[in-house]
Amino acid sequence: MAKLILKLFLFALLALALSIPVRKILRSPEREMPWSYSFDALHLKREYLRTHPAQFNLLFIGSSSTRRGFVPQVFNENTDSTLAIHSFNYGVDWMGFPEVYYMLDHVLKENTEGTRYIFIELSKIKIIDYQNMHTARAIYWYNWSDFKFTIASILSSPSPPTVKVAALSSHTIGYIDHLLNAGSISDRNDYHKRQTMVTDSIARMDNTYAGYSGKEAHEDAGLAHFLNDTSGLTTRKINSAQAFEELEKNPELIRNYNHVYLDQINSTIQNLLANGIYPVFVMNPRADPRQYKEILTVFYNIDPRYRIEIADSRKYPDLYAVENASDETHLNEQGAVLYTKYLAREFNKLVLSNSRPDVNKP
Repeated sequence: MAKLILKLFLFALLALALSIPVRKILRSPEREMPWSYSFDALHLKREYLRTHPAQFNLLFIGSSSTRRGFVPQVFNENTDSTLAIHSFNYGVDWMGFPEVYYMLDHVLKENTEGTRYIFIELSKIKIIDYQNMHTARAIYWYNWSDFKFTIASILSSPSPPTVKVAALSSHTIGYIDHLLNAGSISDRNDYHKRQTMVTDSIARMDNTYAGYSGKEAHEDAGLAHFLNDTSGLTTRKINSAQAFEELEKNPELIRNYNHVYLDQINSTIQNLLANGIYPVFVMNPRADPRQYKEILTVFYNIDPRYRIEIADSRKYPDLYAVENASDETHLNEQGAVLYTKYLAREFNKLVLSNSRPDVNKP
């Protein structure tokens, strides 16, 4: 038995050793396909921006919470007219920390022309779920530096040991998949087959498209299930109030934050400012308890000039109301309009309080 285990281990090492030069030289997806190849929704938005250069001066990068919550037209109409905001919803499902920073690196390479503001949705550290394990969606963004950063962030987080183990395990598996070049040939073939769909979709979009998609057709089925039991939303409203109240009653807790995560945020702020772009980190509503545990103390350690919070259920009870919800986590279109107006109001305050800050000076 011991010999069999040793042989399997040696075989795994050999496969890993052989896959690395294959990825680097012959079949590396990043050599053959654009960075956004793994996910149609992401690639579609990236291609639209690429084919409409300098049309938008504000980009909002985030998850489905942003995709279904941020309405660019409403935001544009409710921001100070002197800013002449033209915003784009760059939210895609399951986009979170640390993948969002990989995305941001590429966005900066492609969208600096005309971009004056970038909003980034704050999120907890992702744990790759079973549904996405071993897929391009889960592994496309890895490289050694990002993997090291991810591991350091997990170890520095205030999450319970069980959550840390789950996060460490899922990202280690994802990185090994990346090194093994797992599925790269089929990913490449699938990507090329899907390009007709992407091209056709862009052709059908006029110049008013700004990335907001509300809900998808398949998400309608979830509404009836949600309306039968809205207790999950009620719980999220309670969790939100308790999380903010806890820090108000004991401000010393704010000192216990994820230093690795905050260092990345501060580095991002400096990098964006150096590129003439003003960054804003946003806390969206409807978070779960782990989100607050990992992110809220980080949020309060971000320079106030670069943060907006639209998450406290005591201040925004209507964003936790059933009539403004499509499910426990997401707003419906009516709720999205409310959220966007609140965000525009806070953005106006931020700009006014900083007297139109010079983006080149932190």
